[in-house]
Amino acid sequence: QAQQQQQQQQQQPPQPPQSEPVTLAVLVPGDSIARVIGKAGAGLKQIRESTGSKIVVQEASANPNGTTRRVDLIGPAANNVGAAVGRVLQQAAAGQGLQTLEVQVLVPNKATGQVIGKGGERLKLVRESTGVRLQVEREAVSNQASGEEERMLTASGEPLAIGTALSIALGGGRPALAF
Repeated sequence: QAQQQQQQQQQQPPQPPQSEPVTLAVLVPGDSIARVIGKAGAGLKQIRESTGSKIVVQEASANPNGTTRRVDLIGPAANNVGAAVGRVLQQAAAGQGLQTLEVQVLVPNKATGQVIGKGGERLKLVRESTGVRLQVEREAVSNQASGEEERMLTASGEPLAIGTALSIALGGGRPALAF
């Protein structure tokens, strides 16, 4: 029996350790959400396939003000989610002639230290390497759906550069986009 168990273990390849998925939420202006979703969801499908990230768009009724829609992006790594954020912002800004955006992103509270870095070194690295300015709010807010504590982060820059900045801030490198 012990020999049989040993043979079974040898037949199965070793599994890489599963890291926790990376989750971010982007607040997209209500008047831009249709461009992100695309016709029959084609925009979301394209982002999902090119970045490997799961995308969940909050129902309009979940935000009674209607000024923004929350778009949750869940991916296996910071690079995937960073690329997805860049693509969402690129589509949201399409046709508006905007070179730079200022956007609110919700980051899990537990990831805030990593985003800021010791003495703000990560924020400085992001600003110098991407030209994107990240500002993290001091107070955490609670995600109404999950109850998880999140921090509001304001990012200013070009849409794809914001995605790259978030990828770097979360400990990844520059995302590789598949178009």
